Amino acid sequence: MNHFIKKLLLFTVLSAFLLAAFIYAYMYKFGSLDSFPPPSLTNSYSYNDKLLFCRNKKADYVCIGSSLSLNNIDSKTCIQNFHSDSYLNISSWGLTMADTYTLLKSYTNFSKPKKILISSNIIDFRSNEQKKADAEEIEHFFSMPSSTMLFYYIKHSTLKELLDEIKQSKVIKESHATYETLYYDAYGAAPLHKDGFTISDKRWEDSTTGPVQKIQYMYLDSIAIFCKTNNIEMLFFQSPIREGLYKKIDLKLLNAHTAQTESIIKKYNYAYVNSLETLWNDSLFVDGTHLSSVGAKAYTEYCFKKINK
Repeated sequence: MNHFIKKLLLFTVLSAFLLAAFIYAYMYKFGSLDSFPPPSLTNSYSYNDKLLFCRNKKADYVCIGSSLSLNNIDSKTCIQNFHSDSYLNISSWGLTMADTYTLLKSYTNFSKPKKILISSNIIDFRSNEQKKADAEEIEHFFSMPSSTMLFYYIKHSTLKELLDEIKQSKVIKESHATYETLYYDAYGAAPLHKDGFTISDKRWEDSTTGPVQKIQYMYLDSIAIFCKTNNIEMLFFQSPIREGLYKKIDLKLLNAHTAQTESIIKKYNYAYVNSLETLWNDSLFVDGTHLSSVGAKAYTEYCFKKINK
C-alpha cells in the first residue's frame, strides 16, 4: 500500500509540475494568459471562461443569464441607463433559470449588486439539466488571488484537456464573427459582429418553442424572491425572435410562456419588458434568437425606453 501511495504522490507531483511548466511557457510565449483555456470548474467551457473573466470584479449592476444575455445585451446602453460604469455581464452559454439562480447566489455572496438584468426567452426554460457546478467553490473562486490560480488548474484540468482546448480558445476569444465567440468587451458581453459571419442555415431556422420545464418557472420565482430578500432590483427583458421565424412558430405556446414569466416578475413589482410586442427584422439577427451587435443595441435601447417611460 505504501508503494502505491508513493507512486500516486509522485504521479500527482509530476503532473502538477508539467501543468505549471506548460502554463508558464504559454505565458512566456504569448505575453499573457488572455487566450488560455480556463480551469474546468464546471462542465461548460463558456461558464468556466466567464468565471475566470469575472474573478475579482465587483459591480453594482449585473447582467446575468444565458447567451441571450451574453450576446443580446449592449453594454454601453446599459451603462448609459444605469448612469454607472460599475457594470458586469456574468452570463454564459446555455444557463437555465436554475443555473442562473445558483450563479446569482454565488456572485452575491462575493459582491452584492444593486440591480440585475436578465434577458431571456422560452429557450431558457426547455431544459431540465443543470450545469455541474459547485456553488461554494465558485463563490470562493470569485475572490481568489492570481497566485492561487495554479491550484484550480491542477484540481480541475489536465494537460491533455488544455492542449485540446488551446486552438479553440484562441479562435473564440479573438473573433466576434462566430456563434461561439467569447471575445468580451470590457464589461463581459460578447457581441456578435456580422462582418465575416457565416450564418448557419440550421440555426437560422431553429424554432425556440417547444415543451417547457415547469421547474424553471419555479427557479425564476426563486430568483425574484432572492432579489427581494437581498434588496436587489431586477429587470427582466423578454428577448426577441427574428420576424421570419416568429411567423412560423407556435404562438399559443410562446404567449403562454411570456404570460407566465410576466406574472412571476410583476408579482414582486419588478420591471418586465416583452420585446415580442413588436416585430424584429431578420437583418438584426445571426440566427433565430441571437442578435448581431447592431440588433443587440437596438433591443437594449428598446427595453430601457419602455422602462423609462
